[in-house]
Amino acid sequence: MKWGDGVEIGALLKQAREEKSYSLKDVEKATKIRMKYLKALEAEEFDVLPGHVYTIGFIKNYADFLGLDKDELVLKYKQISKHEEDKKTILESKKALQNSKKNKKKINKTRYTLYIVSAIILCLLLILAVAYIIVFWESNQNQKLVDDVKEQQQSILDRSNGLDGVVQDEQMNNQIVDSKDKVEVELKVVDERCWMKIEVDGKEEFKGMLNAGDVKEFTGNEYVLVRLGNAGVVDVKVDGKDLGFLAQRGIVIEQRFEVQK
Repeated sequence: MKWGDGVEIGALLKQAREEKSYSLKDVEKATKIRMKYLKALEAEEFDVLPGHVYTIGFIKNYADFLGLDKDELVLKYKQISKHEEDKKTILESKKALQNSKKNKKKINKTRYTLYIVSAIILCLLLILAVAYIIVFWESNQNQKLVDDVKEQQQSILDRSNGLDGVVQDEQMNNQIVDSKDKVEVELKVVDERCWMKIEVDGKEEFKGMLNAGDVKEFTGNEYVLVRLGNAGVVDVKVDGKDLGFLAQRGIVIEQRFEVQK
């Protein structure tokens, strides 16, 4: 899907690069942006990029390298993103309305079915109760019948109690950012507080709560693994590049910054 129709972000980047006689490989080496992401930027295939924050960082980095106005390009990208988000919201609203109608029909059907099942269960319980009374006053020869009735009653109750909810699993996605030689990560809490756990080259370097204004720096020869309990208040810099916030406030995220071998 292309978001850049009529905006020309990709065309501006590509034209500037070709005017300076740079190949994509030259740009990749200078900016540390992977070639597939450079191609996606020039083709305005922003959905190929790892996320909104990374896309803004890539545009800034690419624009600086080419001598373009990075603020203007970022503004254009944000306008495109907002337009696509508005379209997505409208589509989701329509879909939610359709699902609501379908769910309403399902609920009505399920409710009707439950009424029938409940009536059947009540009838069965009544029959079983009468049978139990009869069996109770009979001789010991009918004890087996009593046991069967109890077993049937329990089976009905078990089936009625089997209408349980569904447990949904949550998964956390990890992303990897390539660097070279070593990777330097700076974490600054700009607001509120954030619990974090940092692993460097297989060793836990820090775990605890940081307050607003606190800054932590870590350097890894292989990788730095960051786990944030409130990602929306932590500004992240990697190798001097400002990546901003990795997620919204209250979101727990795990991010791995890895040295490219």
